[in-house]
Amino acid sequence: MKNNPRSPSTHVRPALVTDVPRLAEMIQALADFHGEGESCRMTWPILRIQLFGTDPTLKAHVAERDGRITGMVLWYRTYSTWDAAPGIHVEDFYVDPEARGQGTGLILMTELARLAVDQGYTRLEGQVISSNPLRSALVSHGGDQMDVWETYRIDGDELLALTGREPAAAAM
Repeated sequence: MKNNPRSPSTHVRPALVTDVPRLAEMIQALADFHGEGESCRMTWPILRIQLFGTDPTLKAHVAERDGRITGMVLWYRTYSTWDAAPGIHVEDFYVDPEARGQGTGLILMTELARLAVDQGYTRLEGQVISSNPLRSALVSHGGDQMDVWETYRIDGDELLALTGREPAAAAM
């Protein structure tokens, strides 16, 4: 557990299976914050499998203060063929409103940076919605916006159609 000098009673640790319901609450709060609450299908039973099942796809760290989880970061390992090394992709990053401005976000990012360096990973990256105030914090710590890389997504019926199968709506 690492302490943050700016917030001495806050520490970061890897998430435990007992943290899953709280993590699911924070994911919903993040979706609500972005006006996408109805789109969030994550439940704590699903999250438990994704984090602690036989083939985990996510990892999580939590910030804890006075015995209460006040922030979280969900991430997964990536790989860069150009660097010939792994990296960390931040999927979700959330700090409770009452814990913002106290260094909680910084301690979470510092722990991920430490983990990346200690493991020989060459990058820490993620996507940020343009309205997110986290953008300025990332820039202040050396984050570069990757202007030449564009994100594209194929999902839903289009993903199914790409397999040559009928989209769900047409199959009914």
